[in-house]
Amino acid sequence: MNEYRCILERISKRFSITGNKLKIVSWLILKFIKLSKMPVIGHLLKSLSKFDPHLYMYINGSILSQRLKKKGTLPRIGFGCVIYYPEKIEVGNNVTIGNYVTLYNESDGVGIRIGDNTHMADFTLISGVGGVEIGNDVAISSGVKIYSHSNDYKDKTKLIREEVRKGKVIIGNNVLIGANAVILPGVKIGDNSVIGAGAVVTKNVPENSIAVGVPASVVKEI
Repeated sequence: MNEYRCILERISKRFSITGNKLKIVSWLILKFIKLSKMPVIGHLLKSLSKFDPHLYMYINGSILSQRLKKKGTLPRIGFGCVIYYPEKIEVGNNVTIGNYVTLYNESDGVGIRIGDNTHMADFTLISGVGGVEIGNDVAISSGVKIYSHSNDYKDKTKLIREEVRKGKVIIGNNVLIGANAVILPGVKIGDNSVIGAGAVVTKNVPENSIAVGVPASVVKEI
């Protein structure tokens, strides 16, 4: 789907307008987004767009995504987002990153990959130090924490902060992660699975499963 068609559909759904009016409004918004890639104009448009959170997310996404290693069509990024080492982050098509999200990525190579049509709600934190891969059509609820590194406490001759253990996190396609869930290093979550709100996931979750609790365990197959 090209950018104009995507904007067309979103404007139509939000405002229930059709015909030539829809085409004109969609064209203008797309021009706004493209113009925002120009440094001075971009910051001006970003300030002007704050009256509409939806438009702001498109403008802000257009500006911030220029620094990413790879970006798809029309990324949307909300207020107050902090992105460390953007040159090591890849984002697919039609991705939404909500307000006050933190992407931390002090890693070797590409640390965070986010697939197409993935939505990340407010106050999410993703640490890509050990690598994080998120598939397509993933819904990440507010307050979720995904860690791909932690600390070991085995060597008493070293400070705890010096003992770092890395473990790549892989989240499959069509996964729902409930509010305030925590995903720990080395975990793989299979396709079509659901992680319950507040769960702490310490081990792999097979595909087509529902996992809840602390620590999380599979309670149902779907």
